Amino acid sequence: MKLGKKYNLMFIPHEQSMPRQARLPLWLLILLSGLGVGIIGGITWIIIGYTLNMIDLGTMDKVKRDVAVSEKKIEIMKIAMEQMKGESQKLSLEKQKLESMHTLENEKRQSREDRTLDKTTWEDADLDELLTRIDNVDDNINIIEQKLKDQKTLNDSLPSKLPANGYIAMDYGNVMSPFTGRVQYHYGVDIVAERGTPIYAAGGGIVTKSDVEGGYGLTVEISHGTGVTTRYSHNLRNVVAAGDKVRRGDLIAYMGNTGQTSGTHLHFEIRVNNQPIDPKRFILEDIKDLNGITVN
Repeated sequence: MKLGKKYNLMFIPHEQSMPRQARLPLWLLILLSGLGVGIIGGITWIIIGYTLNMIDLGTMDKVKRDVAVSEKKIEIMKIAMEQMKGESQKLSLEKQKLESMHTLENEKRQSREDRTLDKTTWEDADLDELLTRIDNVDDNINIIEQKLKDQKTLNDSLPSKLPANGYIAMDYGNVMSPFTGRVQYHYGVDIVAERGTPIYAAGGGIVTKSDVEGGYGLTVEISHGTGVTTRYSHNLRNVVAAGDKVRRGDLIAYMGNTGQTSGTHLHFEIRVNNQPIDPKRFILEDIKDLNGITVN
C-alpha cells in the first residue's frame, strides 16, 4: 500500500448546491482516523472512570452509614445488657429471700408437728386437731379431683373441631346474599365439599334436634352444656337422633343441599346463650378459604 496515494473525499450538502470534494493522501486519512478513534476512546474512558468513581463514593457513603447504625445498635445493646444484669441481680436476691422465708416457715411447721408427735400422752384436743387436719386434706383432695373432672368435661364438650373437611365459601358476619343480592348478616360459616361428605360433632354433648328446620333444611343441633350449642344444616342425611349423646369427632350427618341453599355445603353455627359467635374463635384446626388461605 502506497502512503502517497491520494483519495478523493466528497461532501454532499443538504442544500441544493454543488457537492464539494477534497483530495487527501492516504497517510493523512490514517492519521485523522487514528485521532478520531483516540478522541472517542478518551471520552469513553473519562465517562467510565467518572461513573465508577461515583459508584465507589456512593458505596463508601453507604458503608459509613451502616457502620454508624451498627455502632448505635451496639451502644443500645450495651445499655440493655446492663439493665438486664441489674434486673437479674434483683431477681436473684428476691429468690434467695423467698427461699429463706420458705425454709424458715417449713422449720417452724415441722417443729410444731414434732412437738405434737413426740407427746407420750395424747389429749382429746390433740386427736381432734389431727383428725381435723386429715379431714381438711381429704376435702382438698376431693375438691381438686372434682375441679379436674369438671375441667376435663368442659374440654371434651367445647366445639373445637372442624365439623367437615372442606373450604370456607361464606364467612361469618355481613355478606352478600346469593338470593337477594343484598348485604345481610350470616350467623355461621359455610363449608363447601362434595355431596355426601361426612359431618362430625365439633364437641361432645347431647343432640337436641335432628329434623328439618325451615330454610336450614335437614339440621342437627347439639347442646354442649354451659349455654353452648352448635347447629349443622342443609344435610343430605342425619345419622343421630334427638337425645343421643355424642363425643367430639362422632359422625352425625352427611353434607347435602336441603333447604334454601345455592349448592352443596354445610352451614355451621356456634351459639353461646343463644347469641351467635364466630365459629373461627372456637375451632383449633386450620380453616382455609377457597384460595387455600388459613382464615382462623
